[in-house]
Amino acid sequence: MKLVVLTTVLASLYSGLALAENPDAWIAKMKKQGYEVALNEKYQQAGDTLRIAVLTKADEMAAAAESDKIWLKEWVQMGKDWEMSAENKNYESAAAGGITAELVQIGADAHGILLSEGGNSVGGSMYATQELLVSADDNEFMKIFALENGSYHSNAGSCDLDPEPNKPTDCFTFEANIEFVEGDNPEYKDIVVTESGSRYDDASSKIIPADNKQLWKYEGGVYKKVATNGKKKKKPSSVE
Repeated sequence: MKLVVLTTVLASLYSGLALAENPDAWIAKMKKQGYEVALNEKYQQAGDTLRIAVLTKADEMAAAAESDKIWLKEWVQMGKDWEMSAENKNYESAAAGGITAELVQIGADAHGILLSEGGNSVGGSMYATQELLVSADDNEFMKIFALENGSYHSNAGSCDLDPEPNKPTDCFTFEANIEFVEGDNPEYKDIVVTESGSRYDDASSKIIPADNKQLWKYEGGVYKKVATNGKKKKKPSSVE
């Protein structure tokens, strides 16, 4: 699964810069082209009325491991008209298939889209992930948070269910859940990531326990991991 955040949009920034567009007519046109609606919501933020749409389309020409097409679009209401304020025509997703999107409130006056994706990974195992996107100043969406190890990963369909005696099984199932909590930043909530189960570690080529709790804070336009299991990091890091 994945996550998308919408920063505050001031209607005055777009006055006279964009052509009026009917969101409903645009969505109807895209549906005729084979796109499906993952999100279509109107909401209030910083005194503005905003509209957000996330559309997806399976890429029939792509390999099974490649991602589907994701089209994100945001409008701001200007009187009786709507004007486009941010757009990504072909956002690159982190997983193939099973795309869902949810509008979430991440601060007192900040919203975002939680983008969740899942599909088959190499070797027949199941994988899912989440990221958080924002509409940035350049009128495009940007990623400000992503799960380090995905939200779900299991090789239950391809692992050894009957391992040799006295040897650990090579089966694993990993899950991660996201929670927005109040922190010391009055504008953006903190993110708590709770990991459980076990996962395959690329660095050691072993299956390792994955019971961890991470704390992420908004800093410098992105979310950075500041602590794991209560132990603070010397240098907070973000997910590219």
